[in-house]
Amino acid sequence: MVKEFEAVCVFCGTYLSHDLVCPVCDNKVYSQYYGEYLNLNDVVYSRTHRDYFYRKDVYYSQYYDDYIRKDMAIEVYNMDIDDEDYILKDKSVYSTYYEKHLIFAQTVYSFYYETHLLADPERTAFSKHLNSYIDIGDDDIVYANDDYVPKKALTSL
Repeated sequence: MVKEFEAVCVFCGTYLSHDLVCPVCDNKVYSQYYGEYLNLNDVVYSRTHRDYFYRKDVYYSQYYDDYIRKDMAIEVYNMDIDDEDYILKDKSVYSTYYEKHLIFAQTVYSFYYETHLLADPERTAFSKHLNSYIDIGDDDIVYANDDYVPKKALTSL
């Protein structure tokens, strides 16, 4: 008798392994997304979605080191690789400062700019004067009295 949580191969009746691969018909895998068995040579497995997909329907994400569905993905700047990448939409944030989507986990919020900045110690610092993160490359910010301050605030220090 088949238990509710066990899956059986529709081609030969063998119980499927945990990754839905038939040990007898090893070239067929079941895809919950498509609702059918697919040729293993034509698909890739996504650990993120725990399912098989045709390559045309996924992007490879260097951030996840995995395939993610195109309809759930967004192109972002990935600070770790200093290049564009794809991640799940709900893990991204749009930065009006950089005018592009970023990986939320790689950002800090700046009250000064009212947007997210990259959490990059080479480019971003915390200003005690502003009580906010700032871009140290901003032409309107200077380093004075052991802090980053707007140029216009120098006269009041």
